[in-house]
Amino acid sequence: MHIVLGFLAVLGAAAFWIYRLRDAGRAVGEVVDTAERVRGFWRRKKFLAKAEGSVITAIDDPVIGAGVMMIAVAGVRGPISDKAMAVIRQQYQSIADKDPAEDLTFARWAVDQSPDPDNISLKLASLWNSSLNAEQKREFVNMVMAVVEADGPPLPGQAATIRKLRERLSV
Repeated sequence: MHIVLGFLAVLGAAAFWIYRLRDAGRAVGEVVDTAERVRGFWRRKKFLAKAEGSVITAIDDPVIGAGVMMIAVAGVRGPISDKAMAVIRQQYQSIADKDPAEDLTFARWAVDQSPDPDNISLKLASLWNSSLNAEQKREFVNMVMAVVEADGPPLPGQAATIRKLRERLSV
């Protein structure tokens, strides 16, 4: 009888420790799940930051970058008016030797992805500085100014953006 009781005691102790280890495993699993959720959140945040800027940073043509900048600055006022869009088309055709429709459609999409004109000028300043000479930079700033003035005097935000653009282009 004492052998049976000893066997039952060992069996009970084994069941107790298995139960305890299973609970410890669940606790460790919850910690790991939480760590994985935090890691996933961090990775999503980094990816979204890259995705947000990737459209602008992928631009490698200063002419397309100019179109994006003109649309972004005009968009500070709200929806772009027909008058401002006509000025953008006219300015764009003066520097591009092709139909501006496709490039300006891309520019609108790019501005929808990253609407801050200061951010756009920051990301594209190195492209413009390496591709344009001093006279072309001045012409570009004047083009942006013409777009802004199409709907009246520049708003304070637009004026600040043009000042930053001038600083970044050293004009």
